[in-house]
Amino acid sequence: MMRSLRSTRPFLLLAACFVSSTGINAYLIAPASVVPLLIETYGITKTAAGLAVSVPLFGAVLLQIPGGYLMDRYDNRALLFGGTVGFAVATSLGVFAGSYPTWLATRFVAGVCSIFLFTMGAKVIAETFPPGRRGFATTVFTASAPLGVALGQFATPRFATTLGLDPSFVVYAGLSVVGSLLFYLSTPDPIRSDGDIGIETIRRVLTDRNILFMSASAACTYALYFFLNSWMPTYGTEVLSLSLQNAGAIAALVPVMGVLGRPGGGWLSDRLGGRRRPVVAGAIIVVLPVLAAITRAPSLLVFALSLLLIGFVLQFAMGIYFIYVQELAEDGTGGTALAVFGTVGFSGSLLSPILGGWLIETLSWSLAFGVYVLVGVAGIALVALVVESG
Repeated sequence: MMRSLRSTRPFLLLAACFVSSTGINAYLIAPASVVPLLIETYGITKTAAGLAVSVPLFGAVLLQIPGGYLMDRYDNRALLFGGTVGFAVATSLGVFAGSYPTWLATRFVAGVCSIFLFTMGAKVIAETFPPGRRGFATTVFTASAPLGVALGQFATPRFATTLGLDPSFVVYAGLSVVGSLLFYLSTPDPIRSDGDIGIETIRRVLTDRNILFMSASAACTYALYFFLNSWMPTYGTEVLSLSLQNAGAIAALVPVMGVLGRPGGGWLSDRLGGRRRPVVAGAIIVVLPVLAAITRAPSLLVFALSLLLIGFVLQFAMGIYFIYVQELAEDGTGGTALAVFGTVGFSGSLLSPILGGWLIETLSWSLAFGVYVLVGVAGIALVALVVESG
């Protein structure tokens, strides 16, 4: 467990982590709302444009395990500071990249830094709040991700119009800098776990059946989420003939509902005595029929309402995963368990934008949605194999 910090201000800490996470998540998804501009600027295909979202996620997935180990061993305040500096520098260098591969490299570095701006936040919040409020507090924090995604979807086309394509991404680093300052105000003492995490402990976490199955279920859920966030702006422009700004605004309905959906899932599971599994499985079950029928929506209003429902219900599940995995882990290994979850679970986010682009180009929009319905079914089956933590 984390060392008791009597001087820590839990709600200021929650606000600090929330603001930092909002900035990094807005940056990660921002290219999805300006895909036509990326294609025009760099002369790339839709599949290549999907890399703009996938590459930073690859950086986050690749170094989750080392990052989790650092979180369990060293002062989390120093890790947050390093992550914030790295993120700000990487986004600034992106303005001067000049070529698509170089620009992708700066996004890869920013993705690595996201480990200490998002994953670490989930760990610290879960360890700071008492058990009776832990699920709700953690899912409130995770609502920063959809808020950041909604901000990136809505604001980036407007920033790109006024500032230019590459400078439009730098704005979001400012939020993470503000969050880091709040973090230091809330926690003047070091934040690290008691005891040393040995190789055998790490091995047990890495091979824990429940953590692995739950993380694989999360990968399916994140695949659904990132398919919608990555390709709904393009669907809006190509199929619904919307402007880039209006398509981005409608696509933002999916993540913005997470501001209510994620805390709602945490509140509900706390009311169920800490039972997490029914909330996760139930949310995905509700979403799948709507996802299957979405391309047959008879009007723009029905399409928008469908995205609204999917965004709200799906994220009941997504917030729960972050507390669920820590409750399945041994004491003192919350960071490492979250790292395993991030490595497996975020792989769904990593692969989904590329897979979605390939399915759309090779098959059709309708068949692409059908494939993702099957992915959701797999997510339900996987979480059914996990023990209940409550």
